[in-house]
Amino acid sequence: CVRKFSDSGKPIGSICHGHLILAAAGSVKGRKCTALHALGPVLIDAGAHWIEPKTRMDCVADGNIITGVIYRAHPEYIRLFVRALGGKVTGSDKRILFLCGDFMEDYEVTVPFQSLQALGCHVDAVSPKKKAGDICPTAVHDFEGDQTYSEKPGHNFILTASYEGLDASSYDALVIPGCRAPEYLALDETVIALVKEFMQSRKPVASICHGQLILAAAGVLKVVSCCL
Repeated sequence: CVRKFSDSGKPIGSICHGHLILAAAGSVKGRKCTALHALGPVLIDAGAHWIEPKTRMDCVADGNIITGVIYRAHPEYIRLFVRALGGKVTGSDKRILFLCGDFMEDYEVTVPFQSLQALGCHVDAVSPKKKAGDICPTAVHDFEGDQTYSEKPGHNFILTASYEGLDASSYDALVIPGCRAPEYLALDETVIALVKEFMQSRKPVASICHGQLILAAAGVLKVVSCCL
């Protein structure tokens, strides 16, 4: 299957250990590739032109082959893949702020964060009492037949900006992920003030799942429709 795509010149995107399949199919011979350092020797043995990754967000495109290091490379990975399909990412240069907290839902922060980055937005993530480079652990929830949803550890999400001294007026929109974090963030007066500032400025505010608890605490749902 992989060889057919490779021989036809159709785009092939691979990330992390997916490159092992490309190597086994002989699809990386003579092609520039990047990956986790541990995969370098395998790709070199398969004839690839190894590109040493500088960060875990690196990607390389060579013809129809697009390779990325790990999931943190998704924004550039998506842009390169769309380009290989003949498409064009016509996004926005807007500045988006994510209001984060410990044990927010993994998917509800990572997917929109990286998608907006892929569209060319400047995206920052902040959390009360934390600074740029700090980590917010996330959780993964699912309905697996029990009386309520299950809860498992997710990835560690790296914050990109500091909460203290934040200039909310420099951002064009606010995103509030759900899960556990809103349960206590809704009690933080600085968080409530931040949400009210965005709402009073009539800037877009996107909230998902338990994120609506913060909107309710801020008293901004009285004249809007919402769902949960």
